Amino acid sequence: MKMPKLSVKEVQSHDVYWLDPTATVLEAAKLMSDKNISSVTIEEEGRPIGIITERDIVQRIVALKKDPQKVTCKDIMTSPMLTIRPDAPLVDAMQKMIRGNVKRLVVIDDSFRSMGMISYSDILKVSPDLLEILSIEVCSDEFLADSFSGYCARCNEWTEHLHESEDGEFLCKSCLQL
Repeated sequence: MKMPKLSVKEVQSHDVYWLDPTATVLEAAKLMSDKNISSVTIEEEGRPIGIITERDIVQRIVALKKDPQKVTCKDIMTSPMLTIRPDAPLVDAMQKMIRGNVKRLVVIDDSFRSMGMISYSDILKVSPDLLEILSIEVCSDEFLADSFSGYCARCNEWTEHLHESEDGEFLCKSCLQL
């Protein structure tokens, strides 16, 4: 199959829905319901620091019988999250999703600001034939290197290039070398 040369920006959702980390999970659920979306980014100082999906709410709130009015987004968000640039080839986005075992990526600009999101369903809307790409074997762990964005767990500095330490913390390059 000849893969069309599409970029992320040609397929992504350009609507950016976000909440502050101090917003409640109930606010996140209402936003998702009102906008008919399945996830919302959590942003601090204009930069995405995490993501909450419908599945997060079901598994981390509903199933545990927690009160969504009392739990903040920061408490249940997935962080760091996988990100991608708008000019990246679509196949790169698909491979990142496969390797990261995620259904969506936050699209960020050069200033690390959210520009939208790309999901499996966005990709399948372009062409059901692209489903074949989802079976690609990604051979190199280098593909995900430097693809996590967020705040370093030690120095609390923002970086687009977080690395997982042996202790499971996500650290910037400087703190990882300490």
